[in-house]
Amino acid sequence: LFLGSLFFQMDLNRKGLLQRPGLLFFLLMVTLSGAVGHVTDYCNPRTRKQYLYEIKNKYYGPLSYMLSDIIVDSPLLLLTVVLQSTVAYWMTGLNQRGTHYLTYMVILYTLSLVMTAFARLSGLLLSYKLPLNLTIALVATTSPLFAAFAGYTIPRTNIPPWFIWLYWINPTTYAFESLMTNEYAGEQFYCQTDELFPPPSAVGAAFNLPYPRGIGGSQICQYTSGSVYLDKSYGFETDSQSIWINFSVLVGMWLVLLVFLYMVLRFLPSGKAETLKLSVENKRREQKKEEVPRFNSQKSKEEMEREEDEYLNL
Repeated sequence: LFLGSLFFQMDLNRKGLLQRPGLLFFLLMVTLSGAVGHVTDYCNPRTRKQYLYEIKNKYYGPLSYMLSDIIVDSPLLLLTVVLQSTVAYWMTGLNQRGTHYLTYMVILYTLSLVMTAFARLSGLLLSYKLPLNLTIALVATTSPLFAAFAGYTIPRTNIPPWFIWLYWINPTTYAFESLMTNEYAGEQFYCQTDELFPPPSAVGAAFNLPYPRGIGGSQICQYTSGSVYLDKSYGFETDSQSIWINFSVLVGMWLVLLVFLYMVLRFLPSGKAETLKLSVENKRREQKKEEVPRFNSQKSKEEMEREEDEYLNL
């Protein structure tokens, strides 16, 4: 609702042309921040000990454990993306075609899956040697990197060569380009009178003078084609095929992260499982030892009361 009211019903004029990238980037960051919150799913000490104990006792395997998490979490992630993004989409006046809306939702949902897998894998790896609080802090610091190299704050053509690899391995790069292409490709924009270039105030008296002394009152609208704007301002592809290429890259990243996550779960050191098993057994023994004296003392008290009653009856 906040985003919807902030960018309410953007028009297809120059103002709306320049507002749309900021809105789409902000929606990506909302999705990204929600997914990074899953960093504690596997690195929580209690969850890890329970997992190790149950794996050691063959309750289930690493693959079934991971797949069950995906099956349970995927509908919840979809619901979160739908609730967060649908209201903003229609309130702000993004592309009104149904196919464009569905493409928008598919890209955001896929990015959410990728970043959730990344957060779980990063948290699991870092928590081997680091405490939980430090693990969460380190994974959270990756969000500014994802944002900086997504292609919005710094277009690809302006990124220094020694940092360009951060652009290509960044999942938000492909999601942002897909959303921008989905929104702009083939769309026509216009300029209102005060948006034409150059403005009369910038030219002064020469505005109405004939060329070469002035510009003869001529003005232009810098961008009327969304495809031209994508190409000139961001260097993005302008055909719909590029959307699904980027989508395929996101799916590939998700699968690769799941493979690494499975490998880490599969070969997770199991020494803690024995410690947990022994601690559980010791705790049960102590409970039994405490129960026996309590039962005996209770029994002795009842016997004493019965003997006292018998004595009084005598």
